[in-house]
Amino acid sequence: MTPQPTLLIPTLGQVMGPDPASIPALPPQPFYEPWLFEDPFLLVVLLAAVGIALALGLLRLGRRMPAVITILLAALASGGVIAAAQLVTTPHERLKESTTRLVQATAEADAAAMRDLLDPDVTLRSGSYRYIPGYSGRDRLIAGAEQVPRVLESVSALETRAGLDGPRVARTQVRLRAYGIGGQLLGHSWWQLLWHKKDDGWVVVEIEPLWIQR
Repeated sequence: MTPQPTLLIPTLGQVMGPDPASIPALPPQPFYEPWLFEDPFLLVVLLAAVGIALALGLLRLGRRMPAVITILLAALASGGVIAAAQLVTTPHERLKESTTRLVQATAEADAAAMRDLLDPDVTLRSGSYRYIPGYSGRDRLIAGAEQVPRVLESVSALETRAGLDGPRVARTQVRLRAYGIGGQLLGHSWWQLLWHKKDDGWVVVEIEPLWIQR
């Protein structure tokens, strides 16, 4: 994600999180998407619990067949929710997965993967961190990423958020943790990626640091 190692190395410090005001809010996701398609566990449990409660009530009334039908319907509904979650990948899931892939590709200097995820005219902005130089162009960013494995042992995406600003414009925010060669913790940082949807999928057109650990 960076043309020089310093762009992925947060400064040292003890603070583990930023001022919330420094991380801009993302557009809310439709309320039903996480329940139905991303993490349906609670909905499945709820459907099963309701089905069992209704069936027990019917059994107490001596209505065996309706109780059996109720259990079957609850099982079908739960199975349908699980199937939907397996079959449907929401835009938010896709964007978060792509963000994690870009972090990994940058840490490993995987030029092919970076080329798939970056727009040819992608820009790295310094934001409020003036010591981070701004760069433009996918090739320049990829060339810079080749320096990352020389000074970093690993870079991990600890948390990823996504929001759609429109049908073809989105933002993701990712919290990184970096370890230097030898395993010493270098720190944490938050970055924001601006995505545009092209004919062949989502690509990053802008990268900006939101918070770097001091």
